Amino acid sequence: MLDMKEPSRQLLWERRSQTPLLLLAVAFAVAYAVPIVAPDASGAVHRACTYVEWLVWGAFAADYLVRLSLTTDRRHFVRTTGWTWPPWCCRWCSRCGCCDWSPP
Repeated sequence: MLDMKEPSRQLLWERRSQTPLLLLAVAFAVAYAVPIVAPDASGAVHRACTYVEWLVWGAFAADYLVRLSLTTDRRHFVRTTGWTWPPWCCRWCSRCGCCDWSPP
């Protein structure tokens, strides 16, 4: 039985992953901004930024799945911790077709 004074496994995971996820969010912001700020950067820089963006998306997806597996009420978790795919953060939307967003 779970002792109420002892934090849940989900809470422990969230505490441990908070700083790494924050650092990944910063890395995503930089990787997203570099091609916009420096469009004439080399192809290698653009590819590296793309790889970082996908790596960060993967890490956040993995975190979501770990937290989903650790929760006691998965239905409530999915409803209240929505997995969103906002078009403003997916510069591939016009190509991948995941939504109807298109660049201005």
